[in-house]
Amino acid sequence: MSAAPSAEIRRPQSPDSPLVSIVLPTHKRAALLPGAIRSVLAQTYTNWELIVVDDNSPDDTPAVVATFTDPRIRYVRNDPNLKLPRALNRGFALARGEFLTWTSDDNFFGDRAIEKMVERLQRGDGDLVYADYWLFSEEDAQGRPLDPQHDRLSPTVQLAKGNHIGACFLYTRQVYEAVGDYDPELFLVEDYDYFIRVARQFRLVHIAEPLYYFRRDDATLYLSRFAEVKASDLLVRYKNSLLDEDGVLDGLVGLLMRHADDLKSPLLRWTRQAARASGSWRVGQWQQRLMQGRLQRELRAPLRAILQAYRAGHSSFGAARDALRHLTAEVGVLKYTPPT
Repeated sequence: MSAAPSAEIRRPQSPDSPLVSIVLPTHKRAALLPGAIRSVLAQTYTNWELIVVDDNSPDDTPAVVATFTDPRIRYVRNDPNLKLPRALNRGFALARGEFLTWTSDDNFFGDRAIEKMVERLQRGDGDLVYADYWLFSEEDAQGRPLDPQHDRLSPTVQLAKGNHIGACFLYTRQVYEAVGDYDPELFLVEDYDYFIRVARQFRLVHIAEPLYYFRRDDATLYLSRFAEVKASDLLVRYKNSLLDEDGVLDGLVGLLMRHADDLKSPLLRWTRQAARASGSWRVGQWQQRLMQGRLQRELRAPLRAILQAYRAGHSSFGAARDALRHLTAEVGVLKYTPPT
């Protein structure tokens, strides 16, 4: 349960216990990194290697890692900064383990996370195992998460709806060798794409127990770029043929309607406010349907052009993502006339 090394007794592994490779990419998180490393040192499963990939951090990251003298920890530094997908690929290229995973520099493993995931893979009913986790935003003076909330994941694979695998997972070397690298273009959604590719060939199994601590606050990379990530999610599904053009359009319209305030759209915000203030559920729904229809008309032609160019190979994922982001920004400033 704790983020810091605990007093729990480590179970000695047998000589044939599989090696687990844990890749830890990091960038400018010297203050948080020790907690992530200590959570690996605290594992009840001891046959692991930790590969810290420093993505050209300008802070004290090298000195922080140097304070840990455990021979199972390896440190490599990128120069220049490669961004997360390439940093992951470098780490996994160095990995020697039979089982593999990666963790973030601001999150923690629970003490028995690796042990329980190894046990599940050794049962032979899956090739990638994923587990529930705790959500937290603050820590106490000892670095332990305060008031963690259990995030319960779906026991069935539903990647067509979103990335529900989460941050706590372990997979076999066979998976790694068959699926290959993380896509370097898919910054922020590289893991979602990877899990979709895994699910096409391998069995995914769920542990309905929180084994990990995931930090959720406004400083996290995911939350600070929420709208971009959600639009990228749609594009990842399109890339993997889980959505067609109309499905991406419907998803984008839904995103705009649900997150009007986050996207700073006066038009969408007014529509939401008017719907709430109408005093009638039917009137509110009618107003929102009118706005959805307008968004459909505004977005259909430019969205189709973006997706067709991407599908034909005339634009990269990054270019298509940026075009989607620009398109949503254009929608965000659509003119409107408030009622008098």
